[in-house]
Amino acid sequence: MSIDPSRVLAAILLLGGGIVAGVTIFAIVVTKILVDAGVPVRPADAAMLDDLIPLLPLVGGFAATSVIAAVGLLLGRAWAEGLAVVTASVALAIGAVGLLLIALGADPFASTVTSRSTADGFGIVGLYTVVYLAVFALVAGPDRPGRVSAGAAA
Repeated sequence: MSIDPSRVLAAILLLGGGIVAGVTIFAIVVTKILVDAGVPVRPADAAMLDDLIPLLPLVGGFAATSVIAAVGLLLGRAWAEGLAVVTASVALAIGAVGLLLIALGADPFASTVTSRSTADGFGIVGLYTVVYLAVFALVAGPDRPGRVSAGAAA
């Protein structure tokens, strides 16, 4: 049984995205434990950390779904393409909204530190969005083997 190279590349990207999301969850949890143990942080950082904690189950579900879709693609399962498309679609929607919010929240007259943070935000969210755009294109593209295009149906 041979697996289409586009499915393998999509699986690698999904695995990478899922692992990065999982490591991010781990880092946030460890940070929360350290802050609760008394490590001094700025009040704004503690407030942001408190805002992130309730989102961790959603991010964890997304990470698990990415990994499950990747494994399914590598094993050649029929359901994996659909799961990969849905996962990539969710990531694209969230990434697009995130980029829009970063752009709307950017202050052109801000200090160098703030503008560097905005640039970092664009880079991180933009890269993640492009990765899942590539997954979407690899799995749901119109030239995929076995897909019937509108012109070919006639």
